[in-house]
Amino acid sequence: MASAGPDLWSSALPPNDPESRGAMLRLQAEMFSAARVRDRETIRSFEAMTLGFLSRVDGPTLSAVARLVAPCPDTPDTVLVALAQCSSEARDIVAAEAPRLPAAVIDLLLGTALGRASLAARPDLDPRSLDRLLVLNEEALDSLLAANPGVSPARSSFTVLLERARNCGSLARALLARTDLTLPDEAALYLQADSERRAEIRHRIAASALFRRPPKPRPRGAEVDRLAALAREGDVAAFEDGLNAALGFAPGSRWRLIEPNRAELLALALAALGMDEDDAIRVFLTLHPAIGHSVATVFALARVVRQVARTTALAVVEAVLGAMASGDRPGRHVPVLDASGTPARGIGVPTSDRSRNPAEERRQNAR
Repeated sequence: MASAGPDLWSSALPPNDPESRGAMLRLQAEMFSAARVRDRETIRSFEAMTLGFLSRVDGPTLSAVARLVAPCPDTPDTVLVALAQCSSEARDIVAAEAPRLPAAVIDLLLGTALGRASLAARPDLDPRSLDRLLVLNEEALDSLLAANPGVSPARSSFTVLLERARNCGSLARALLARTDLTLPDEAALYLQADSERRAEIRHRIAASALFRRPPKPRPRGAEVDRLAALAREGDVAAFEDGLNAALGFAPGSRWRLIEPNRAELLALALAALGMDEDDAIRVFLTLHPAIGHSVATVFALARVVRQVARTTALAVVEAVLGAMASGDRPGRHVPVLDASGTPARGIGVPTSDRSRNPAEERRQNAR
């Protein structure tokens, strides 16, 4: 509420005595925050006195008052707003410690980089403020939101973070550090995970009924020959179109096979097709020098083709691309812009419950 007489409090002290004003304001803030019970009249009196003094005290006093009253649930919104308007340090204290944030304070926070960071870290972030942060598409903010336990995978805005993380390593790492991701969410971030986590994701996919379905027929000789020919020509775009056709993906699905840290996607695609290891190696050697000129890379990709089961490989490829091969199944992973939504996102096993046994997966796939 507006103060009924803020100047009455100020006139009780000498006009050129900022120390006395600061001491009086801190004393009132201490008494207010320490009170066991605050009735309506107490709150109104504190509001009137504080609003009369805030513009007449120095920065350290504003910060001290903010530390005292920001955590108090009975502090009037007008006081929180005034503190945020008078001092950037007090604003940051209010952002971090107030149990609720008035709309005017949120607007002030959104206007500065530090304020946005403080807002993004709050576990009680409301949907509208979350959307206003996401629309900025700032990598640092997205990473803070990804680490925020209040931004749960059940929230619709989470899919925005997940889609951005496909192409942002730092954001993906922040999401993969969470303990509440579903298995489809983890699979979507497969390429950003380390080798141990990738093996773990494959193992859990192989053990999950969510991803089970009959494998696609192995490619005929002509299909293998065509993919091999495209690889020999070094036409990466045409080869990726050939993979889309062979796997039944929609035309235009973007593989980006030659970009950093995406070569394993090529091996998984060939494993999903059931391509013979020797034929797959010829593709690795000829498609692009970035892959074929590295012996270690070729050996690693050949190992993926040899060890990963076809259905597991297909499930990972679908999740990474946000695409779906022909032959739909319930619980599939769907990209965020698909009108059908993401029915699988609430079904997967949380990270905290997953079984960590990649060695068992390798034994199963070797059978």
